[in-house]
Amino acid sequence: MKRILNFIVLLGCCVLGHSQNFKLEEGFEINKISNCEINSDFFTVIGTENSRIDKYEYRVYSLKDTVTEYLTKFDSEVFQDLELYHKTQNHLVLIFSAKKKTNRFKNKPSYSATEKDYSLVSINLNDKRMQVEKLDVEKPDKKFSGDDFSCFMYLENNEIKTITIKDVNLKKESKISLPKEIYKKHKGLEISSLKVVSNKTYLESIGIPENRIFYDSNNIYLNYLFPKKRVSLILKLQRVEDNFVWLGYHELEFGFAKKTKDYNAFIARDYYYFLVENKKQVMFRILDLEKSVSREYMLNDLADLGKINSDVFNKVVRGVNFLSNVPSLVVHKEKNNDNAIVSISYISKETNYNDGFMFHQQMFQQQMMRQQQMMMQNIRVPSVGGFKMVSIPRLGDEVRKEDKTLKFIVQPNQGIVDYNDEKTALENYDPEKDYKYVSKILKQKIKGKLEYFSFVRLKENEKFYHVFYDKKNDKIVFGTNY
Repeated sequence: MKRILNFIVLLGCCVLGHSQNFKLEEGFEINKISNCEINSDFFTVIGTENSRIDKYEYRVYSLKDTVTEYLTKFDSEVFQDLELYHKTQNHLVLIFSAKKKTNRFKNKPSYSATEKDYSLVSINLNDKRMQVEKLDVEKPDKKFSGDDFSCFMYLENNEIKTITIKDVNLKKESKISLPKEIYKKHKGLEISSLKVVSNKTYLESIGIPENRIFYDSNNIYLNYLFPKKRVSLILKLQRVEDNFVWLGYHELEFGFAKKTKDYNAFIARDYYYFLVENKKQVMFRILDLEKSVSREYMLNDLADLGKINSDVFNKVVRGVNFLSNVPSLVVHKEKNNDNAIVSISYISKETNYNDGFMFHQQMFQQQMMRQQQMMMQNIRVPSVGGFKMVSIPRLGDEVRKEDKTLKFIVQPNQGIVDYNDEKTALENYDPEKDYKYVSKILKQKIKGKLEYFSFVRLKENEKFYHVFYDKKNDKIVFGTNY
């Protein structure tokens, strides 16, 4: 039976801009809403379940000129998770996963708790035709998406394998053997526990020191921290014609002759930023990963010289409780130049970073309930990794505020200078502030609770796009502020 969505288009503009809403037909219930933003294009995937026929349905929408347009849908006998997405030419590519079916029981279906089946959905954005392909891949150690590709990554027997996916029947596999001097010196390297960080995502905090994968459109960096050896290892891969090739590795000593207290690291735009401290001093190191040239600065001296804000430095660095806090280091790009904005805050040792903090609603309701239970423990709620959406706000998280963050600017030719809010323009934005503002206005407008609320905003301007379920009036609402 053909299912028809009954759209109710609101005339004019709401408080936040244009808005559309529709009701699901009888028998359908929402189980998740995921918002995607790719190079300023917005897409939404709404997952529904029909309890009458025990089927799942996934409906895909795009935003065009403030109007939400229905693209297509596909059915599934099992629940599907949206794992990755990207856009290649005029095709939107979505990669879903489902629990792998097993033969454990003869008379009823059973599914694996750990193994997954992956499928690729390719939608032609011109004629809305859809192709579905089953991906013959094993569960990856790590996965992530760029703007025009998705990648599955594995590390086994000292060999890195990447599977780069572009579209239906467009899949390439690369294998890179690690140099012997690496795995002999650093035994037991693996990537399943590494946290994935996208340089396209705004981050307020990187969390406690951990081994991480940083990536952008063309490069992958694997960073391993070895505090006992007092060294950091960076492996670099580069994307060439949809294959990843080996570009070499770097080792950076922590610094300080005596025992270090804390440290953290960040990679952005082919530079490695490393912060390390002992009981008296804080050292900031920069390694050019292309030229293999490093620089180091003593932040205590820069504060005394007035090159960074001494009041904030004394409050943030010298005034923290060293027994329970560790430094978090984040680097953002400044607009229209090569400057880097460095943010240093101090967080609880219990604060973990979730892969990408993807702004999707797959587990939003579960997260909200679990957050209420965990807020007193100051522990970050886990999230599914691999997306590259806007960072999810840490509701109830009191990790940092503006007066608890030390900021300064790294200029390529002039070194470190003080940060100035009025003169500095971030390439990114503050998703937490935007999220709270939008959700507050929407709650006042509908006079009720927002369920499955999903929100994305364009990086280069003030435009944002939201979707939520208005339970009180039983309708799904799409909206923009323009």
